[in-house]
Amino acid sequence: MIDTDNNNEAAAAELREENKRLSAELESLKKENEALRSGRAKLETMLESIGEGVIAVGCDLAVIFANNAAAAICGFDGGAVTGRPVSDALRLINAASREPAPNPVEKTLQTRQTVGLEHNSIIVTPAGEEKFLSASSAPIFDGGGALSGAILVFRDISDRRKMEEELLKVSKLESLGVLAGGIAHDFNNLLTGITGNISYAKFIIDDESPAQEALNTAEEIAFKAKDLTAQFRTFSKGGAPVKKIVFLSETLRPAVEFALRGTKVRASYDIEAALWPAEIDEGQISQLIANIAINAAQAMPDGGRLFVRASNETAAPGNHMNLSAGKYLRISFRDEGHGIHPENIAKIFDPYFSTRRAGDGLGLTASYSIARKHGGIITVESTHGRGAIFSLLLPALPEAGAPSCLSPGPAISAAGKGRKILVMDDESIVREVTANLLKHLGYEVRTVKNGSEAIAAYMEAGKDLKPFDAMILDLFVPGDLGGPEVVKTLAGAGEKVKAIAASGFSNETIMAKYRDYGFCAVVSKPYKIKELDELLQSVIEK
Repeated sequence: MIDTDNNNEAAAAELREENKRLSAELESLKKENEALRSGRAKLETMLESIGEGVIAVGCDLAVIFANNAAAAICGFDGGAVTGRPVSDALRLINAASREPAPNPVEKTLQTRQTVGLEHNSIIVTPAGEEKFLSASSAPIFDGGGALSGAILVFRDISDRRKMEEELLKVSKLESLGVLAGGIAHDFNNLLTGITGNISYAKFIIDDESPAQEALNTAEEIAFKAKDLTAQFRTFSKGGAPVKKIVFLSETLRPAVEFALRGTKVRASYDIEAALWPAEIDEGQISQLIANIAINAAQAMPDGGRLFVRASNETAAPGNHMNLSAGKYLRISFRDEGHGIHPENIAKIFDPYFSTRRAGDGLGLTASYSIARKHGGIITVESTHGRGAIFSLLLPALPEAGAPSCLSPGPAISAAGKGRKILVMDDESIVREVTANLLKHLGYEVRTVKNGSEAIAAYMEAGKDLKPFDAMILDLFVPGDLGGPEVVKTLAGAGEKVKAIAASGFSNETIMAKYRDYGFCAVVSKPYKIKELDELLQSVIEK
């Protein structure tokens, strides 16, 4: 009996000890579980605080966790994707082929390695928005070293990608500008030789000869080619307007007709009789007009009418177009095309925006830039399905008077007799034809091929007391001094030079701000002999 009591007492004691041990273990498990919950909460809080998107998946590719940044980037409800396939949360496609792209976590679970996102992969959100990501997937292992899942960390780099693409486009355009500048320079030198020899032929052929009409036509076509090369300035760095007083009443119609040549569109005109003149870069404004006319023709592929109206307008202070108060020319272009969607109106002048598959989106952007550089503006109005109206406003110069056809300038004569001119150009054909034309007008001409020779010739003439009355200097001479360096050197030596800057093309600001470089005037190649003669007389008489 005593032994039984002892055994029961021992068993009870042992049970009490076991209960204490189990209670201690349970308490320990509770603390560990609380620590795990606390650690997970801290981890989730930390993951929610970072800007990158984070998605954790199990070995079955089901989402275990997704932070708020991931939900914002991918466009899903964070709680709704838990337990669902990761492909539901992160839909990846190849930007070029539009085919599904592999998710990095799939490869991570196969290889147990860190894997990046494949090149050119993008996500498509439930709303249809496409985004470029920078992403990396890494494996998750448990305490025993077994693979338990993968974690994907990513960020939206769409803005950076767009910026890189824009910088690449700008770089390409700058390269195009360099190429265009070189082509235009060489081409205009050749045109100078052609137009100069045509002008010289007109001098030595009898006025009644039937050849005069053919020469006039050839000269007109050659100067149309000059207008085309002038457009290259828009693609070059700078592109500052080289302005002169122009009567758009004379040049508007030819510019539109040239742009519409070969299309089914016909233009009609309403040009105010006393249209004010404007100080503009004729080549750039011709390009602007051509761009708008071409845009209208593209909106009417089956043909239609383009209504062109030009009138004088006065802008009051505080006008809604934010233009300086003053006198303006308004030129409007109304087409009968399909019009512009309301959502596209605000984007119509944006770089690279085009609703046409073959369009580059640069024509109207260039036109807007040209208008702004001239102190003007372009506006557009459209009702979809009822055509569009583009309106150009340019500062006018009413005080400049009437067109030259109503008030003719001085005729070409022997006004150059007794005047001594120095011509510097690296192209022999330009030197030769310019000299022939000036000599025909009575000028005494000395030609040189570079700046070093120009300085020597100028100083020598001064010593002989037979100074040059004026100089025509090419801006750029490969391997030697150009016009600006010649003027600077002579001015530094105390000489008061009268120099005209001549160039077939300039992608800098010298032609637009020639006085800052010591020049009295500028002339663009190819130049008309009457223009050159009047310019020389004006410079010499100052």
